[in-house]
Amino acid sequence: MRTSLLVLLLSLCATAQTVKIGVLGLFKPQALELTPAPHQVLVFQGGTRRIVVTRTARVEQAGEAVRLIADGKTRSEAKWRVTARDDGPAIFTLAVPGRIHRTYTGVLTIESGKSLEPVVEMDVERAVASAVAAESPPNAPVEALKAQAVVSRSYFLAAKGRHANADLCDTTHCIFLGDPPGARHRATQATEATRGQVLRFGDQTLLAMFSASCGGRTQTLSATGGTPAPDRYPYYTVESTYCLKHPDAWHRALPKTALTVRLNEKTEAARLAVVRRLGWSTVPSTNYEMRESGGRFLLEGTGHGHGLGLCERGAEAMAREGAGYQRILSYYYPNTRIETVVPAP
Repeated sequence: MRTSLLVLLLSLCATAQTVKIGVLGLFKPQALELTPAPHQVLVFQGGTRRIVVTRTARVEQAGEAVRLIADGKTRSEAKWRVTARDDGPAIFTLAVPGRIHRTYTGVLTIESGKSLEPVVEMDVERAVASAVAAESPPNAPVEALKAQAVVSRSYFLAAKGRHANADLCDTTHCIFLGDPPGARHRATQATEATRGQVLRFGDQTLLAMFSASCGGRTQTLSATGGTPAPDRYPYYTVESTYCLKHPDAWHRALPKTALTVRLNEKTEAARLAVVRRLGWSTVPSTNYEMRESGGRFLLEGTGHGHGLGLCERGAEAMAREGAGYQRILSYYYPNTRIETVVPAP
């Protein structure tokens, strides 16, 4: 997970079955188009209005209001809630015109902030399958996908409330979320095989961090600039044999500025400060050596991401060598246990 280092320690409600995810916020949309699935309708509810839409509808930011354009009519409300006819989850395509479209199943709310703010409340397991499909390496073995499913579910449930109007977002700030995979997709099968399972540390569900590749060894919380505490999972440094042999090396040349000087800290906070200004690929990890030359900083590093917890490339290699997902998780998250905390419906 290419995400900021924010260790939240929140109590998990064992009956929680849904998660609210802010979607498409990266595009700062001023307009959105919603299309119901074939043979479906969308019900827009705002104030005392209840409008049934059978074809593509458009919503636009109108100051502090959200303007709905559907069936040749225009209505504005402070907030729209979109459901199926029975007030339950709807199946729909949400698009930023000319840029991106994604399919969701859930209850959608749209408010106006600096831009339109769409939030989808969806089933946790559906969100997990979408994250596994989006985050995992291509063609990863199913045991690696199962490990990713447990990690993603743990993160979804432990990180609730990261945003004012949503639990999480679908960007690198939280967790990447793509189109939901089909029933036969291996990500869906891995999710179903681990349904309800999370990582637990003490009496809490672990905010399970993960990264694309560790460069050879995972990081501790303190090494990335975090603050260890007795009730906070410290993360442990473990060796990834595959990443030692295939370190995922990178090189960068950056201008010397007050911002890039912060990279001397080699913390996740410093890296994020730089990449948020200069681009997410500017400094792929905190595992680097830096030297100054000709008024520039030259960086040589390995790995992608903060290096905490699961290393996706290392997990893939372990699975190919025959390791099951339980062994993968116990290796990358020592002193944790797997528990089923969300019962099947």
